[in-house]
Amino acid sequence: MIPLLIECHTGQLVPYSFICQHLMDNPQQVWVGMDVNDGREVEKDWICEECLNNFESGDTLEEVISPICIDCVKILKSEEVI
Repeated sequence: MIPLLIECHTGQLVPYSFICQHLMDNPQQVWVGMDVNDGREVEKDWICEECLNNFESGDTLEEVISPICIDCVKILKSEEVI
């Protein structure tokens, strides 16, 4: 079973999303939301368009995604290019 919370850098246990490494390295690009249905308290995980193309071609995302607390997601996502 997947954990519902992770420890944030603040030491608190908080909900999280999975985000691809490309968005963490460069948040100033288009963010593609992937619906979450595993019981976590978030609606979306986030990947970039390159990862979406790879995923749609049958590649796995396991090696390029990491869990990030929702507070950090909000900070990174504020730099998104729409």
